Parts: sequence; C-alpha cells; structure tokens
Amino acid sequence: MGKSNLVQAIRFLRNLLLDQNEAVGYEFGWERIVPVGESRPQTTVEVLFTIPGEEREYSYRIRFGMPGQHKWPNPAALALKEERLGLGNELLFARRQKDDGQWEWEKAPAVSPTPNPSNGNPMLGQFPSLQQVVFANAALSTGIGYYHFPATALSGATGQPHGQNLLQKVPGLSDAATNYLQVMRGITQDFHHPNIRKSLLATLRAVHPAIESIELDSLVNPQRAIIGHKAGDRTFELILEQESDGLRRFYAHLLALYQTPAKLLLVFEEPENAIYPGALSLLADEFKAAPREHRGQVDYHHPQSYSPGLL
Repeated sequence: MGKSNLVQAIRFLRNLLLDQNEAVGYEFGWERIVPVGESRPQTTVEVLFTIPGEEREYSYRIRFGMPGQHKWPNPAALALKEERLGLGNELLFARRQKDDGQWEWEKAPAVSPTPNPSNGNPMLGQFPSLQQVVFANAALSTGIGYYHFPATALSGATGQPHGQNLLQKVPGLSDAATNYLQVMRGITQDFHHPNIRKSLLATLRAVHPAIESIELDSLVNPQRAIIGHKAGDRTFELILEQESDGLRRFYAHLLALYQTPAKLLLVFEEPENAIYPGALSLLADEFKAAPREHRGQVDYHHPQSYSPGLL
C-alpha cells in the first residue's frame, strides 16, 4: 500500500463513521482499501490511537468481506464482517458475523438492554451512554481533518464539491475549505484564545510584510474576507479572492492548523503545491508547532517523499 492509499484509508474510515451510505460511493472509498486483484477480498482496517486526558491506548478494528456469491468490483456488496473496540487491556465491545451469516457478540457493550449485534453499519457511534466509546467515535470521525486544497482554494469559486452532503457533517474547516468564512468567524469570536488571530496575522506578514489585517466584511452574514495592505500611512482593502493562488492556499493551511476546536489529527496532501518557495519553511514551522501547542498531530504527504511525514 502506497502512502496516498494509507491516508485515503484514514479518510475513508472517518467518512464511514460519519455516514456509511455516503462514504461507500464517495471519492477514495472502497477502492483505496480493497487489495488489487482480489475477486473476494477480506479487508481489515485497524487503528491505534490516544486522546488527550486518557493515558491508555485505544484500538479500533473493522473487517469487511464479500457476502454470498458477490464478487468485486461490486462496492455495494462489500459488507461489514467484524468490529471491535478496545481501551488498554479492556475490550469495550466486539462483534463478528459467523459463517452462517448470523452475528454474535464476542463482548457485548456494558449497556442495558443489550443491543442486537446484527447491524450492517459501524456501531461505534451508537452507545451514547458509554463515554469512552463516544470519545473514540469523536476521535476517528469529527476529530480528523483531511485537506488537499485545490489551486482555487478561498477564491470564492461557485459550485458544490463532490460529496457535499457528507462533508457538511464534518465540523470545522471542510476538506476543500469551502466554509472558510464560517471558520474565520469562529476564530474572530473566540475571545478566550486571542493569540490565534495574532499568530495567523504574524505568519501572513512573514510572507507578505505589507499585510496589515485580515478580517471579515461582516460577523453577522460574512460574504468575503478583506485583507488590509499597508502602503505609506494608508491601508488599502483587497478581498481575499484578489490575492494570488499561493497566498490563498497558504492561508487555507493556516486556517486548518488554527481552527477551533482543534482537530486531533490533521492530514495534508501535497501541501507544497502552488505555495511560494519562501513560504514553505514557514509552513513547515507551523506544522511542527501544532502538536507542541496542542492544535493536533500533523501528517503530511508530497510526491517527492517515500513515506508520510508525521509531526
């Protein structure tokens, strides 16, 4: 499995937990986790992770297979076969589908009444009274940000991106930053973390010293972002859409890194594309600072690297 397939599998798991029906037909769905050439694949996705405030390590595993006489590539037929969640040495729940097609609990969740295990969707998000299970579900779904910004990022381009219904279920900055105005408004209204605005502006000014400010035209119903450029004793207003592709993409990465609340994991695909060469070191510094400042673990990928970078 290549590095892109690895991060797409993480993205697929996130989408699967948000909405299985949407995730199956979404870009980078089954084709990123099914072994090439297998007519009846058995595919397992297993992740080990930790969350703030919990010293023990979580483990979550789901396994898929082709039921009956179905053969790949019939993505609608690839069905869940096994699911288990553990925390440290404790197994929180585990279920599997037997050879006869019937489901059974290996370890039922500690809720009453005991739920029926024969559910074709992931059950990770279906036990709201079990706090540890809720935290695990949040970490693997809403806690993951995946970003592959196009050259048109923050340009005001119209049109609904593919998978819009699914992406609307991801809080914070969306995968293509189409909701950047709302994210900027959240940062502006976060008076308990004023350093976020200062840090954003300071990093932008390191790229373009003439930048004096970047604010919304309205906090009630924002339509555009305004960048103030200092020239002499005057500040000239430009809309963000008028800035270069490189500056817009650079700012999109900053919004992902500084969004509130912060993500647990931030995945960036090819972050160097269309960014000023002089700004790449600044972006690298921001990636390194994010985990130190509790703004999320950063995973980044670019074609020249053999393996992902993890900070």
